[in-house]
Amino acid sequence: MTGHTPERDEEGYRAPHHTAATHRSAGSDDSIESAHLNVLLPFDATVAGIARTAVSRIFGDDRGADEGGVALACTEMVTNALLHGSPPIVLDLDLDLSKTDPAVEITVTDGGAALMPRTGREEQGPEEWGRGLLIVDSLAVKSSLDIGTAGTRAWCRLPLSAPPAPPAPVP
Repeated sequence: MTGHTPERDEEGYRAPHHTAATHRSAGSDDSIESAHLNVLLPFDATVAGIARTAVSRIFGDDRGADEGGVALACTEMVTNALLHGSPPIVLDLDLDLSKTDPAVEITVTDGGAALMPRTGREEQGPEEWGRGLLIVDSLAVKSSLDIGTAGTRAWCRLPLSAPPAPPAPVP
């Protein structure tokens, strides 16, 4: 948007725009069955940190082991969008805690291939680059990369450990 100044948080970072939704299962346990988070990310070096914060937000305090893999996949995917794409970068997280197939789907879209190559790669050797999607593929049960004239879409589905069982009734 021309003339729009992004909001800044207390540390001076541009505040990302995000929307969130959750679906609770029917019944008395009030557990979350699914959640969705959509974040419009800044096109700058803060993108990976903000993506990790989004993962923490959707997971809450309950799923530490799963959260690490999801945070890693998100970080790699949004970093690729920053390095190889153009604005806007959008992160979508869909958390499905169904009992049969708990998983999280991560989608990162950007405005398409950058017209000018990014600088900074020359300072690091080739062994420092090119592993992002390999890491994502190693964590995911499914993944895809769609490159089109109007944008790029990276997607993956990561399995989650089984949802915690309800506590046993006290005799």
